Amino acid sequence: MKCIEICKNCKNNFETNSCSQELCKECKIKKQQEKYKVLIENIDYVVCPICGDKFMAITFSHLKKHNLTMNKFKELYHNQQLFCEKYKIKIGKAITKRQTGIIKTQRKLIKCLNCTKEFEVLITSKIKYCCQVCYREHYHKNPHGKRGKFKRTKEMNENMSKLLTGRKNSKESNEKRSISMANAIMSGKHKAKDCWETGWFFSKINNREFYYRSSYELAAYIILDDEDAQSIIKSWKTEFIKIPYLLNCVVKHTVPDISVEYKSGKKQFVECKPQWKLDKDEKTKAKIAATQKYCDENNIIFSVWTEKELGITKERNKELLEIQEELKK
Repeated sequence: MKCIEICKNCKNNFETNSCSQELCKECKIKKQQEKYKVLIENIDYVVCPICGDKFMAITFSHLKKHNLTMNKFKELYHNQQLFCEKYKIKIGKAITKRQTGIIKTQRKLIKCLNCTKEFEVLITSKIKYCCQVCYREHYHKNPHGKRGKFKRTKEMNENMSKLLTGRKNSKESNEKRSISMANAIMSGKHKAKDCWETGWFFSKINNREFYYRSSYELAAYIILDDEDAQSIIKSWKTEFIKIPYLLNCVVKHTVPDISVEYKSGKKQFVECKPQWKLDKDEKTKAKIAATQKYCDENNIIFSVWTEKELGITKERNKELLEIQEELKK
């Protein structure tokens, strides 16, 4: 069905087979001529010797308009170029893309580094193990560097330490890190280091379990949950509040170990630290000064429990270890 359309350029009516056509034949030819004014023949376009139209390639669909096949056209115009140089480059790129796609699907045989079993993988893949079990076994055998090929030397470790020393994070990043660490401790997500004695202690006063991060904290929990303490203490809790303090011009946060509430209505904050930290470590000094200031402002008793207050000796340490083993059972 033919339909009548209005040309956008000359605004004249024209008949077309497709209703989506916007320009008439004359305007279309003019547009093509303007387009190919600056371009060079046989490089940017090819001219049809019959009608004089310019194209990137003379195709079968165009030759049908002249009632010709490709073979007949080649016989009549054997010196005529069918494709311009730009079109050839386009086709070349498409072919290379197709070829790379074929290469990616190709497979190769390789040997597993752990069990030496042969298995198939894609050519582009970097898999070196036949399964996850082999990977884990080989990883535990060779934990340093590249598996089975490379190991770090002392010189390399020294060079790495030289590179890392002197690097400093910004104040904002340090402050954010301290807040996130304090929040993690308060929520119970942060776990202590493997070298410290850790576990869970059941409190009879509070009728719930508390996590201890050191033998000092365990000793403090035992003292607070003693029969003599039950007559004085109403309840006690751990890691409940974060207090800000300054260290090297950076705002950081400390979380007191224990908060005790007495039946008389008084409150007490307890910090469990070894004596050597109180004497030498500047960080612990800053933490204790900040908690002391907070307690003075809020009418709270503050005390630091060391080896003397907790009664930690070599014999007492053995007893604590026995208690810890019983608690784990």
